[in-house]
Amino acid sequence: MSQISDHFSAELTEGLFAIGSRRSFVSGKHIFFEGDRAIFLPIILSGKIKMVRYPEAGKEIIIGIFKAGEIFAIPPAMDGKRFPATAVAIEESELLIIPRNNFLTLMESYPNFLRWC
Repeated sequence: MSQISDHFSAELTEGLFAIGSRRSFVSGKHIFFEGDRAIFLPIILSGKIKMVRYPEAGKEIIIGIFKAGEIFAIPPAMDGKRFPATAVAIEESELLIIPRNNFLTLMESYPNFLRWC
């Protein structure tokens, strides 16, 4: 079930996969864009993702690079506002996409999940 099972109980891991949907992204594919409403929480099952900002044409500022087993973009998923940066796959990647409402329910139901976030 990927590296996320290293961090969570079997019950929580099963719950994440039950409410989330797996999506594959080829290298260079955008997961979301800066300014998009944060309606989901992404968890990386495999591959690598970079969060970037483009202050002007041809320039890129890398905010962070995330790998398998990591969750990113947590604050905007929590508050439901907009993503502050763009997320791009830097290699073939598979993500588990958790709808925001389900993410909020998990935070309330599983203190273990909240600690890892």
